[in-house]
Amino acid sequence: MQARIHTPSPLPAVGRSHDATAQPPVRSTLLGMLTILATWQQRWNQRRILESLDDRAMHDLALSRADIHRESSKPFWMR
Repeated sequence: MQARIHTPSPLPAVGRSHDATAQPPVRSTLLGMLTILATWQQRWNQRRILESLDDRAMHDLALSRADIHRESSKPFWMR
């Protein structure tokens, strides 16, 4: 019996099913961009809330006014 060697064709066959988990590049890029924008929005909101903490809340969180100023003065795109 002779062994058959399978070599994949360089171009995908017409009608060949694709991996259902793979996303088209445009969709993947858009989802990535939306994720980044949502993260930036969340950081901005959290830093505004942090700025509004009173002394008791800062004490409860073991944060100083300098800690809060340092964090809240960061641009939204920075961690």
